[in-house]
Amino acid sequence: MSVRRLLLAGLGAGLMAAASSIQPALAETGDAAVTAQPSEGDASSADIGDPNPTLELTPEVSFYTGDALRSFTAFGVSLTYRFSAAWWVQLEGIIGELKLDPDTTLEISNNDTFRLIDGGLVWNLPLRLGMDPDSWYADLYTSVGPGWVHAGHEDAVGGFIGGGMTVHTPTRWLGLRADLKNLFYSLHNHGGQDFNSDLEIALGPILQI
Repeated sequence: MSVRRLLLAGLGAGLMAAASSIQPALAETGDAAVTAQPSEGDASSADIGDPNPTLELTPEVSFYTGDALRSFTAFGVSLTYRFSAAWWVQLEGIIGELKLDPDTTLEISNNDTFRLIDGGLVWNLPLRLGMDPDSWYADLYTSVGPGWVHAGHEDAVGGFIGGGMTVHTPTRWLGLRADLKNLFYSLHNHGGQDFNSDLEIALGPILQI
């Protein structure tokens, strides 16, 4: 396993561990807050985030590593529609060039085009960063959905499960996103297993449109 893949896997595990440790603590805080009346001037959890539906565009750079693929960099775009602070839908598309080991038994070639389109449902937990909700705040989210992979001349349908964080700045239309996905699909491999479980980490700015 390459050093880059180890680093990506470590970063992904760290993000998941952070989300899993923070979310229960925030849920307990939210339960306690139900019985307490906020004082005048205090912001409730309902104040965090935009309560109105919003559409966001994220141009992104994607660091992709796969079971049967070498790590490579791809570029793409993500479109997110927020029905509310808690529920979103998301569509992503990326494109790059495949990197393969010389002794690969996949029926694709090095530098073939790689395309990925996926979309799914997102559940979000708004997170206050200790600042006024009208300035800085963040979202911790979990996502799941189907996906389509085009690798060389092969096409495969699969799915993903993931999560990530968005950070919103005092500039209302601008933010930052870090997104992690575990993608699974099948490619014909005459020298090994067809099932693939790949890791994608995507980073980019959030532009509210």
